[in-house]
Amino acid sequence: MRRLSVGAVAFLSVAGLLITIGWFRLAGSASPIGGSIPIDGIKLPVTVHVDSFGIPHAFAAGEHDLLRALGYLHAADRMWQMEYMRRVASGRLAEIFGPGLLSTDRFLRTLGLWDAAER
Repeated sequence: MRRLSVGAVAFLSVAGLLITIGWFRLAGSASPIGGSIPIDGIKLPVTVHVDSFGIPHAFAAGEHDLLRALGYLHAADRMWQMEYMRRVASGRLAEIFGPGLLSTDRFLRTLGLWDAAER
């Protein structure tokens, strides 16, 4: 019985540690909500308000500055999706999701999406 409780405590400790590490990794990858970020190419100040649903609303004096800020916001929120799609096109999903996707990677490399994109 003592062996079981020691194993349970060890398991819960490791699980708690992994959950804590995962939480901080996810929180650190979120887009910044407050503060100021200098972006090349923006001439006049752009104000971004994030509502209670997490939707950013950008306000600027000129269309050029607004579109540049919109591009930054879009890329910041879609970074994981862009990385995932890059790996799909290059047939490198097994690197992050494990060996179960090796056959999928082989198929995607056979399609040659990455080579076509480079050409």
